[in-house]
Amino acid sequence: MSSNLFTVTTTKADRDRIVYFKDSTRELLEEYISKFDINDYILIDFNTREPISTTSIETVAKRLRQKLNLHKSISPHKWRHTFANDFNQNVNDIESLRILLGHSNITTTQRYLQHDNKHIKSQYDKAQRQLERV
Repeated sequence: MSSNLFTVTTTKADRDRIVYFKDSTRELLEEYISKFDINDYILIDFNTREPISTTSIETVAKRLRQKLNLHKSISPHKWRHTFANDFNQNVNDIESLRILLGHSNITTTQRYLQHDNKHIKSQYDKAQRQLERV
């Protein structure tokens, strides 16, 4: 790996997508790739060495949730929604978010976002402070 990104080639939209990650994730990926002699796909069935299915990933998340006795969802789709909301609240760049999520239409991205009253109030206060300076 020469940079902190990889290409996801199996997507719901059948379009490749770039995924970025932090240095700490890079270290974990390098260790995983080395330890398990990964060549092509990151998520594989260790018996067949073939890529695992989305159903298998969801099953692993479900088993992990049960093992950890968690009451909240830890599904990959839930992680995606959480990422979208965190990105939007901290970066506030919906076009970049649209690209990161691989959506062709901005309205699809908007459906991912849930604004809580605290966030809406802070955005309102921020706008008011900026308007007062004018």
